[in-house]
Amino acid sequence: MELLDAVRAAEEKADGIRREAAERARETIKAAQEAQLERERQASAALRADYQARMKAREAAVTEAIAGQAAEKRRELEAYAQAARARMPQAVEWIAERVLQHGNR
Repeated sequence: MELLDAVRAAEEKADGIRREAAERARETIKAAQEAQLERERQASAALRADYQARMKAREAAVTEAIAGQAAEKRRELEAYAQAARARMPQAVEWIAERVLQHGNR
């Protein structure tokens, strides 16, 4: 009987050790999963921040390019306007001549 009691006690002890090992394994797996999720969240946040920084830089570059193009267009339009103003007396003279020669037709 003593031997049977010793075997039962050993089996119970082994079961306890197995349960404890299984619990530790579950806790370790859970901790690893939580750590992985946190790393993924951090990586996602870093990617979002990098994307936003790149988009701001790209937006600034496009804004600068558009401003440069707008300045160039303003210079072109001013050149056209100056050329038109330079021809204004000639146009007034031509219109007046046509009106005087042909009346209001």
